[in-house]
Amino acid sequence: MRDNEIMRVLIPNLTASLVEFVASSNFAVQPPIVKQSYQPTQQGVPTCPTVFIHKVGDHRYGFPRKEYQWNEVKQRMVDTETQVMETTYQVNALYVQDPANMVQLTSSDLVNETAAILQSDFFLNILHENDIGMERITDIRQTYFQDDRDRSEASPSFDFTIAHKQVTIRNAPIVNSIVEGIYPI
Repeated sequence: MRDNEIMRVLIPNLTASLVEFVASSNFAVQPPIVKQSYQPTQQGVPTCPTVFIHKVGDHRYGFPRKEYQWNEVKQRMVDTETQVMETTYQVNALYVQDPANMVQLTSSDLVNETAAILQSDFFLNILHENDIGMERITDIRQTYFQDDRDRSEASPSFDFTIAHKQVTIRNAPIVNSIVEGIYPI
């Protein structure tokens, strides 16, 4: 699977699960949205509860599996390489707090619920149906920053690692000639 294919699995399913969480709770908040962070264009700060997700990196696990098969249509050998990948993503949330509202969800609540969703049987089945496996979810970090209005805001985050296969298919090189001979070593 490539990056965008994985995001097409993660983002809509996390969004639906978080909307269901807020709807079934007693919190009077807007339904949260899930967005991919670090977009190529400026998007502005969202005003609703937002969970962000971005890729941290890839780790190739083991060696690629190589298969050669004859393709009748193309009349060529086709080389298929399958590499198991471990991809790490980071999740964080942004939700501006109102100190007077003590029943409001916090950014940390959103991040904790996202971690709970990612390790739920329901979500693990969705990943499994898409040939993705969950490896680990790390501890939640709580950091703070000064926003554009000089308010202190929390920026909780955690990392999770998934395993998936990256398949590359290409035409195998053609052998044009064979030269026989005895050569010294």
